[in-house]
Amino acid sequence: MLTNLRRCALFWIILALLFVLNFQLHPSLYQQPEMWAEAGNNYYYHARHDTLWQNLLQDDYGYLPLLPRLFSLAVEIFPLPVAWIPWIYQWIALLFISACSAIFALPFFRFTLTSDTLRGLLWLSLALISDKPV
Repeated sequence: MLTNLRRCALFWIILALLFVLNFQLHPSLYQQPEMWAEAGNNYYYHARHDTLWQNLLQDDYGYLPLLPRLFSLAVEIFPLPVAWIPWIYQWIALLFISACSAIFALPFFRFTLTSDTLRGLLWLSLALISDKPV
């Protein structure tokens, strides 16, 4: 049985492995990254041209997409070339997908699913279907 510290270290190892795995499964992420849907015309544009409060309080057709706006504002802090922005957005999305899948390796989720093998299959399955519409 693993200690909590080892399980947390395992989380970071799994996160890195899932990041690399998804990179290999989806070559478009590193061959031709692009802004998808509202990433360019809403998040990137408003992060570059509006104030912080306008960004955080601006709704998007009735919903408040706070997390994507925070990511775009965080990227905008650094003076990066515009050509890098799609790459960075793709990497942030991939890191987020990997983290949401790898989180099931943490000790906190042991009370819901006690079998380490089943939890391992769960985070691997979530990582592999991350690009499929549900």
